[in-house]
Amino acid sequence: MPVCPPVDTIATALSNLLSQFDESPNLRALLALLIKPFQDIENDACALAADALLSNAAGALLDRYGEIVGYPRNGLSDDQYRGALLIVVGARNASGTVEAIITYVALLLGLAATGDVWLTLQPPASYLLQLNTTSPLDAAQVALLTDALEELTAAGVGYDVVEAASATPKTFDVVGLGFDSGLFGAAIITV
Repeated sequence: MPVCPPVDTIATALSNLLSQFDESPNLRALLALLIKPFQDIENDACALAADALLSNAAGALLDRYGEIVGYPRNGLSDDQYRGALLIVVGARNASGTVEAIITYVALLLGLAATGDVWLTLQPPASYLLQLNTTSPLDAAQVALLTDALEELTAAGVGYDVVEAASATPKTFDVVGLGFDSGLFGAAIITV
């Protein structure tokens, strides 16, 4: 959905002319000439409004969004930072359900919500989040994940995050007896 609805101010002005001036080309040309600057202003205002959206922001404007949200850039590129801000804002408005945590973590890390992210409740007040990634998360990704989980998780609820950084995580007894080939998961966050 566009920020500004497309309005043709020249056509609108010409359509508001009294009917006796319908066949007056000079008056219509003069009116179009007088209205043209207003059309340019409207087009520019709509372009500014579109550029000011978080989904389109870049550079200093994106940094300003980060200040408003309270989330520093920490060396992220514009695309990474925009994505992180969108996730932080979404996470703050999320309900803290299992589905919300899985969805936002998958978005943040570029994983599939089904198959790559699992959440297991651990009564009375914690959960285990398991991630299946193709390569280990770097320090910046772990920091982003930690910040997102702080926003998504209710107060007083603990969590552990385990990552299996392999295209083939170690499984038990899928092919033959014992463990199949792959890597074990490793704990990367404990709260």
